[in-house]
Amino acid sequence: MVLEELSDELPKFEDIFSAFQHKKKSAQSNNDEDSQLVKAPTKKLVTFLDPKRSQNCCIMLRAVKLDSKQIRKALMTADHHNLSKDIIPELLKFCPTEEEYALVKMYEATDEKFDLAEQFFMDISKIDHYEDRLKALQFKCCFQEYVDDIFTMINWYDSASNDLIKSKNFKDILQIILALGNYMNSGNRGGAYGFQINSIVKLVDTKTVYNGRRISLMNYLANLIQNTYPDVLKFRDELKHVEDGVKVNPSIIQSLFVIMKSGIRDIKT
Repeated sequence: MVLEELSDELPKFEDIFSAFQHKKKSAQSNNDEDSQLVKAPTKKLVTFLDPKRSQNCCIMLRAVKLDSKQIRKALMTADHHNLSKDIIPELLKFCPTEEEYALVKMYEATDEKFDLAEQFFMDISKIDHYEDRLKALQFKCCFQEYVDDIFTMINWYDSASNDLIKSKNFKDILQIILALGNYMNSGNRGGAYGFQINSIVKLVDTKTVYNGRRISLMNYLANLIQNTYPDVLKFRDELKHVEDGVKVNPSIIQSLFVIMKSGIRDIKT
């Protein structure tokens, strides 16, 4: 019999494989413990914001890459480098409403762990005048830009006005227009001493038919100047800044002054 032949070897065999069985059971026991650890329920993070608002707030926080501590420090030191003019409008979208402040008050005494957006609201609610500070820093970020825009537009307007005032050839054109207008209106070279500058556009609207062709007063004026006063056509070289000047809208300048005045008033209060 094989077992009889291996009688001297069997004790050694038993020792070897009894150790193997022990390790196998031990490994199985550890796996069972690990399985129990994995299956242990995790504590759910507390949420109290509207789900969509919470989701959008999380997206914003990941985009700006700033936590509430960094935001607080930047606000307290008026640091417009970390809180730039591009980031502040995003933060302003997530200033707590009165209802959200009430929810924060309700949960602030608990020891619960909050989800990302809720924790952000809990933190910023502790910053005095959070929204006002954001708006003040935003005004600081944009102030120089407002000033530069205003001065740029004023300089354009001023340069264009100076070109018009100093241009001799442009004045000659206006004199020709005045003479033609007086002649048409009164039949002689007397009459008006001037005209409103915006009435020049009416030169296109004043039309007639001559030799079977339809012609406007603007066409006649252009041909007259080209044939009789060719040097006057150099007026375009004297009005180099007018192209920029026509871009200026005085109402925009006025609105920027209103914004600056309002921003300074808000900071003072």
